[in-house]
Amino acid sequence: HFIHKASGRKFFAMKNCAGGGGPYAALYDLKGCADDKTLELNGEAIKAVHKRVWYAHMWVSKCLWSKERTA
Repeated sequence: HFIHKASGRKFFAMKNCAGGGGPYAALYDLKGCADDKTLELNGEAIKAVHKRVWYAHMWVSKCLWSKERTA
């Protein structure tokens, strides 16, 4: 745990504990926020599909999301 003295913000750092490189049944990047994601599923890497502000169709409705985004 770390505290930034000037701002008082608190941080937590953790070593990558995933081990020897898989393949994994499931591998997740969990931060406890909206940035959580699946990295690997059934031994296959998952390509990140980013929801950016300039992709307006992704903010309107989930029915407009691509197959990759909803997988």
